[in-house]
Amino acid sequence: MNAEISARRQDIDMAKGLAITLVVFGHIVARQDPAQVHWYEPLRRAIYAFHMPFFLYLSGFVAASSGFLVRGRAGFGAALQERAQRLLLPFFALGLLILAGKLVAARFIAVDNTPPSLTAG
Repeated sequence: MNAEISARRQDIDMAKGLAITLVVFGHIVARQDPAQVHWYEPLRRAIYAFHMPFFLYLSGFVAASSGFLVRGRAGFGAALQERAQRLLLPFFALGLLILAGKLVAARFIAVDNTPPSLTAG
């Protein structure tokens, strides 16, 4: 792969950061709107109207510009294995960390959606 394709694009990284920030904002309140905060729900609805299509656009752009789509069917298995090794281990490690953190924190403070146990989570 040449250096031009593999170089990171700061504008795309910033766009992904914005998209993640919008998702986090939308998930700040899981059950009920904050009391006396009338602007939250209309803003959350506005964000939900476009943040997932924005993520899909960015994913397609990155897949096309990284050369992932030119590998063809023959390279798909290898590409899938590379991505799984790079992404699934941190995904499951972070998930376990969050579950453990919720279980510990629930002993001291109110925690939303606390699982009954680590294995049930």
